[in-house]
This record gives sequence, structure tokens and C-alpha cells, in this order.
Amino acid sequence: MDKKERLAKVYEFLLQSGKAHTQKDLAAKMKSTESNVSRAMKGDTKVLTDSFCRRLARAYDNVFSDEWLISGEGEMVTADNTPAATMGDVVAMMKEKIAIMEELLRAKDETIAAMQREQQQNNRLVETLQGQVADLRMMLMLQEGKRATDGTHSPSAAVERKNTKRQTAKP
Repeated sequence: MDKKERLAKVYEFLLQSGKAHTQKDLAAKMKSTESNVSRAMKGDTKVLTDSFCRRLARAYDNVFSDEWLISGEGEMVTADNTPAATMGDVVAMMKEKIAIMEELLRAKDETIAAMQREQQQNNRLVETLQGQVADLRMMLMLQEGKRATDGTHSPSAAVERKNTKRQTAKP
């Protein structure tokens, strides 16, 4: 990879990370002209010098290795900034995070489905119990109605039994 390609890779990194949006932004950050940046991007060796590469590295707080920019040796990003070494690394990390989020979403969906099944079972149980309570109330009403008709538990029958006991008990 030659110096022009390395500069293009740094520029792509700056664009994708949002640190620069245009060559004009890059020129302003480097305190250079748009024309010089444009010529450097085209590989003009009169502009794309070792000094230009060092200024670029300094403009972005030495995030980029000036050694890499000049000679291609080492890593594009300095050791202090290794976690964002390349866009490929960033993409891989984002894919991993997406996979984790998808797994969490699947687990959430499974939990919701299990809770819905449990709720349906509980609803069926409540309906069954309500039916049984209604049956028991009906049976109780029928029993009370039967007792009332045979006179064994009506209030007047109780008074009569009491009076009968008194009369039989008198000497």
C-alpha cells in the first residue's frame, strides 16, 4: 500500500467515524488548504510529504501513526487508540453486539410466549373454578328449597317443634 492509499484509508476512517465530512474539514483541521489536501489525496508527491503526514497525525491528536502514514510500517492507529484500529474491527464489534441483542430479543420473545401460555392456563382454571362455584351455589339453593318444602328447616316448623316439646313436657 503506497502513501496515497494510506491517506485514502485514513480519510475513509475519518468519514466513517464522523471526525471529518469533507476534504475541507480535513484541511481546516490540519490548518492547510483544500487544494493541498486534494492534491495529496491524488498522490501529488510535492504535497504528500512526510511533513504532511506528520501534520495529519498531529491534527487528530496522534490517533494515526505518522510512521504508518509515512512508511506503512506498524499500525494505522496508535497504541493508545488500538480499540478502533480499523473500520473492520469496529464492524466486527458491532456485528457481535447485534448478535447479542438479537439473542436477548429472542429470549424476551420466548419469555413473553411462556407467560402468555401460563396466563391462558390460569384463565381456563379460573373459568373451571367459577363453574364449580356456580354448581355449588345451585346445589345449595336446591337443598334449601327442599328443606323449606318438607318443613324441616323453615322458621315456622322450628316454632312448632318448640311448642310441641313444651306441651309434651307438661304434667
